[in-house]
Amino acid sequence: MADNEADFDDSSSASTGSVDQAEFVGRSRFVLAALLALAAPFLVDAAPIAGLKTLHGDELILTPLLFSIIFAKYGLMAMWLAWGGSRAIWRMIILAISWFFTCMLTPGPYTDVPQLFLAFYLQLIVIAAAIAVPRLFGVRWVADVKWSAGVSVAQNKPYQFSIYDLLIWTTTVAILAELIRWVGMPQGVGMEGIFFMSLGGAMLAFIVLTAMWAQLAEMAVGSSMGGRTILTFILALIMAVVVVSLSRAPGKAAAFLFMLILATTGWLLAACYVLRCYGHRLVRRKSSSPQATIT
Repeated sequence: MADNEADFDDSSSASTGSVDQAEFVGRSRFVLAALLALAAPFLVDAAPIAGLKTLHGDELILTPLLFSIIFAKYGLMAMWLAWGGSRAIWRMIILAISWFFTCMLTPGPYTDVPQLFLAFYLQLIVIAAAIAVPRLFGVRWVADVKWSAGVSVAQNKPYQFSIYDLLIWTTTVAILAELIRWVGMPQGVGMEGIFFMSLGGAMLAFIVLTAMWAQLAEMAVGSSMGGRTILTFILALIMAVVVVSLSRAPGKAAAFLFMLILATTGWLLAACYVLRCYGHRLVRRKSSSPQATIT
């Protein structure tokens, strides 16, 4: 009897230690992601913005390529806001600071910075809400953590889709909308500009979702990552054709849109592949799964 109690205590302490280690790793990942988000304006945005200032939009190949880097980073910010493992309020604050730094780097008068920040930060939250839709259908983000001792733990991403986070999201959107109504939109952005911002946000959300599906989702029987990647590029190409047709863009503008959409898709696929290499997955919650408790 005493031996059974001792074995039970040992197993309980071992499981508690594994949970504590997983929580520590989860917090470490959040700190690392937060630092990367805060440094992204200087590590990612600064060089493309400087290049765009030099090119003045005259280079047909480099201009959409540089824009695509900023667009892809913007999509990754929305993805982290939608699927991050910390409380939404902390991710919103960190991304707000990061995006404000990016707005400070953009060319133009500094009087436009508040309008630029509010408009695109609100769009970022709306895009993140669209990217988070799969969570309504039981999809969860899981990180597989492999310890040096040989123990493999499927790390939970806590705080995903809680009532508290939904309240934070809706309150933030309401405050931003009211601030935009008070300070106005960026100079030169009218109803047509709002339409194209909405269209661009919808396109980016679709690209992020397809890239996540191609690289991070569970593989069904008979499917392959290469096939999903090719299908993602085909869907991006179809979307580019539809957008160019609806906008009736001239030849140079049409080529710019094609290259921008395809390059953004490529950057996001590469980023999601890196996440996959580090053990990140999107899984559908199954009550009968014995491997991990997925929140």
